[in-house]
Amino acid sequence: ACGVTNDASYFPEEDGEYEFGQGASYVVGMKAVLPNGEILEVTDAQGELMEVMRSSYGMLGIIFEVTYRVKEIKPMAVEHAIYPVDEFADRLDELIGRNRSMMMYMFPFLGRVVVEYRYDGSGSVTSNSWQWRLRNWFWKTVGPSFGKTATLFIPFKGIRYWLIDSFNRFTTAVMRWVLRGCNTSPADQIIRYPERAGYSSYTFSIWSFPREEYAETIRAYFRFCKDYYRQNGYRCDMVNVGYSIAPDTSSLFSYTRKGPALTLDPVSTGSKGWVAFLTSYNEFCIQHNGTPLFNQTRGITPLQAKAAFGPEIEKFQEYRRKFDPDDRFYTQYFRRLFE
Repeated sequence: ACGVTNDASYFPEEDGEYEFGQGASYVVGMKAVLPNGEILEVTDAQGELMEVMRSSYGMLGIIFEVTYRVKEIKPMAVEHAIYPVDEFADRLDELIGRNRSMMMYMFPFLGRVVVEYRYDGSGSVTSNSWQWRLRNWFWKTVGPSFGKTATLFIPFKGIRYWLIDSFNRFTTAVMRWVLRGCNTSPADQIIRYPERAGYSSYTFSIWSFPREEYAETIRAYFRFCKDYYRQNGYRCDMVNVGYSIAPDTSSLFSYTRKGPALTLDPVSTGSKGWVAFLTSYNEFCIQHNGTPLFNQTRGITPLQAKAAFGPEIEKFQEYRRKFDPDDRFYTQYFRRLFE
């Protein structure tokens, strides 16, 4: 409710325009305890204040009640298509023009992009469909467990990454030929993770990039991953992902505030070399006009934060000083980024 979430924007045909890909954008009411103990109530009609509250990360008050705008669940179709990265980049405008929600699975070392298309389905909603259960099982358990096992127990990188690439080829075939349906429940795509991470735990980091520059950015990212591996001997042991997100000014720190965007999200089991990789990845992203998510992009520097959100940070600080003049809720993390 008060921070950035991420998912591919959906296009309901009856509305004729993309929905937002961020949960906070559909908050229409909040109640919060201010640092001085008073109760603040904010509604969607309050414009800029609601935009700031949706990006407050708890720094303007302890939010204890939230009202969301929701809609009735309707059947959703899902299918997957495989593209060589150059074909995907060349056809990006055409693919987006189909008005389908797009989540990308990216394989830099195979040179492929698998797109998960979601769109309005037909018939009655089928809950707990096997398609989503299989997809979520692979994404939540099988993929990270395989990557972690290969990383921990196969010291020879040539063999290790041959096995990971072979597993990824198998995964792309399963997604393309098996994971499809015409009347699944949108809620079934949500993955429930355990309270405590186990052997199959994994981590990720996210930046978004302007849609008009993304074709070249994704090509450059595939080259970056290969170059980094040659120079440092590290590569992600899981599939990278990405999302296509509609422009959204509903929150102050929205990562599509300046226009439509797509993301590049490296994913890893957190093996040795991951943190160093992210340092170089963050620099790559800021050089390609990327925008981070403060709660889902690891290792952002103050300069990178200000390059992406300079005016927005100044505006937020005005509100923060007004609501919290004694800095009671001003966390060390954001103090480092904002000052």
